[in-house]
Amino acid sequence: MHPDPRRWRALALLCTANFMVILDSQIVVLAVPSIERDLGFAADGTHWVLSAYLLSFGLLLLPGGRAADLLGRRRTFSAGTALFLLSSLLCGLAWSDDVLIAARVLQGVSAALMAPSALSLVMTTFTDDGERTKALAAWSGVGGFGATAALLIGGTVTRAFGWEWVFFLNVPIALILLVATPALLEESRDATRRGAPLVPLRIFSSRMLTGGNLVMLTSAMGAFAVSFLISRYAQEVLGYSPLLFGVATAVLPVMAVVGAYGGQALIPKIGVRGLAAAGTVLLGAGCLTLTGVSPDGAYLTDLLPGLAAFGLGLGAATVAGPMAALGGVDAGDTGLASGITTAAFQLGGALGVSVASAVSAAFTGTATSSEAVTGGFRAGFAAAACFAALGLAIALSALRPGKALVMED
Repeated sequence: MHPDPRRWRALALLCTANFMVILDSQIVVLAVPSIERDLGFAADGTHWVLSAYLLSFGLLLLPGGRAADLLGRRRTFSAGTALFLLSSLLCGLAWSDDVLIAARVLQGVSAALMAPSALSLVMTTFTDDGERTKALAAWSGVGGFGATAALLIGGTVTRAFGWEWVFFLNVPIALILLVATPALLEESRDATRRGAPLVPLRIFSSRMLTGGNLVMLTSAMGAFAVSFLISRYAQEVLGYSPLLFGVATAVLPVMAVVGAYGGQALIPKIGVRGLAAAGTVLLGAGCLTLTGVSPDGAYLTDLLPGLAAFGLGLGAATVAGPMAALGGVDAGDTGLASGITTAAFQLGGALGVSVASAVSAAFTGTATSSEAVTGGFRAGFAAAACFAALGLAIALSALRPGKALVMED
């Protein structure tokens, strides 16, 4: 059978969807102060602008993945894209804090339909092992770029057009995806099972699936924690504007792409276990470097080295994790497995931000001096380094061929 000649254009479409979904996880970070002023949020309520999306996204990914397997991956992807368009429009038009939070919940629901179905379509579109490796590297690189590029795009758009446009940006992109989907994507589904458990325990008998998802979880903990901490440090301590902060941190997404493509080229030589180990080592090295930030820090010495190392590690780890996880399941379970993988990343991000921010606040206490605040950020970066160390231990112990665990459905 000849490969589908549309497969690379299909990959571009699916990667665009992945970029949009991941972008919305963080794009509102720098828009929160404007949203708070315009919609009258209570000071302790603005975190729901972020949390409502992350929680509904992460918690519904497994049903979304199973829906893709059973109802049709292209159909599920299209339905999710349509809902993402409508919910983004509602976010931008929100007239109150409650409306915005509800719209962000709907965005998370739609992302939970789009993401696992899109990744599953990548797996079913590319059947050749070599091409699939390249496709997954592109998918992961785009995802890593979207997670960090959000900070640049969000600040720039908010400053130029207002916070509403961080949501309105999704509307034309979603329209293009809806129009192009029927022309570029083939429908596929798993028609062999009906009424099966949402998450059959047998799927976790794969050491590679479990280990790959734990690597994704710990990598996301570090990625979201570092993005959150570096944004606050740069703006609160160094006095960067949102635009300057975005430009200064552009090295992170660039190096994430480099790490993703470089990593996939190394897989034939070192395997996914070696790549995951190398990625988590670089993540930890970047975090440890950032623990040296100072109240009067300079970009070239305090930020650039740590961000560059962290970006390389993020790209490598987020290639190795999904490849290990999805390579350890049958073709009929790719939607479910991709849902677990994406859920691990989203929930890991929420957990990482919570832990790192709590550690940072505990070390800062009630002090307001630059030295005290910077000390809190140093502690947060140290916590992120611990996440990377945990990921390394998991990569070395779990991502190795071995006898499957015996589990019953």
